[in-house]
Amino acid sequence: MDTPLSSALVLPVDVTPRTRWIFIQLSDADGTSGFGEATYGKNSIAVVEIANKLAASLVGSTPAKALAALPKPKTIVESAAISGLDQALHDLAARSQGMSIATLIGGERRHKIGLYANINRRTRDRTPAGFANSAQVAIDAGYTAFKIAPFDEVTPEGCAEAGFNAALDRGLARIAAV
Repeated sequence: MDTPLSSALVLPVDVTPRTRWIFIQLSDADGTSGFGEATYGKNSIAVVEIANKLAASLVGSTPAKALAALPKPKTIVESAAISGLDQALHDLAARSQGMSIATLIGGERRHKIGLYANINRRTRDRTPAGFANSAQVAIDAGYTAFKIAPFDEVTPEGCAEAGFNAALDRGLARIAAV
């Protein structure tokens, strides 16, 4: 944990046309690396810029000093970048001590963690049938809970417009299909 950071890498990965994941790798002078994830879909370019700037400022510090030096976020974009760096620093600290992050932060609390299938991004056919087909793929893989974002046509501006109820009904039909 006392070995200073020697490098930082912020890596955006375009997973789909609508999805960019942002990974952070921090390595120490002994060659141990810790990893974090800083994805925030609405402004990934700004997250990458902030994470790169902050990560570069941490190189040369020990993980403990780097954790203490992380600023308090002022925006959700800063929160995403700082959260990814915090994860990478904790991962690096745990790995350098030969333990899991769970052990580092106090030990295992559960033996099982419930999972859900996020079928929203895989659903290209945005009809109710398209959502139902995506849900069936997830069911076939063993999932019993789902996350979707079915209200494609509903916007804050549209709430006052005449077509709002029809837009709402399309989302509700997608939910009913799932």
